[in-house]
Amino acid sequence: MKMLKLEVVGYRDIMGRYAKRTEVLQQGMRDMVRTEARALWEALRFYAPVKSGKFVRGLGYRTDERPGSVTTTFYASGPHAFLLPIFIHGSKSHPIVARHAQALRFFWERGPQGPGIYYFKSVQHPGTDPIPFISQALDSREPHFEYNLRSVSRKVIWLA
Repeated sequence: MKMLKLEVVGYRDIMGRYAKRTEVLQQGMRDMVRTEARALWEALRFYAPVKSGKFVRGLGYRTDERPGSVTTTFYASGPHAFLLPIFIHGSKSHPIVARHAQALRFFWERGPQGPGIYYFKSVQHPGTDPIPFISQALDSREPHFEYNLRSVSRKVIWLA
């Protein structure tokens, strides 16, 4: 299982209004993080690469609360979780060798004899570029996250 963590820690401003953690602040942060976690999870599923859909179906999250922090962990599980680091970092050029079959079988659009099915014992994969779906999802949620964080802060300031 591969993971990405978002943690909201430390509730303090310059004037010290958050120095003493209140139950209102705790509840507000918990609710905001849960709401934002669900929205970010939906954005990750929207921006994630979809071929068979198995990778997207394996994306999940959980929210944990501890004294002083609320943590959301996003993860990729299932049969295609191994793709997460490849999507994030890309891959270098590498050989692929048939191991459990006589040959590799794949469709090659620009093959030497035109588009079609080709068979090889091994091939040199050219590598892949990173797919920035995580940063795209974070960028899409940033204005909402900031707005909701300000909203919780205002509520605590007025109620404290």
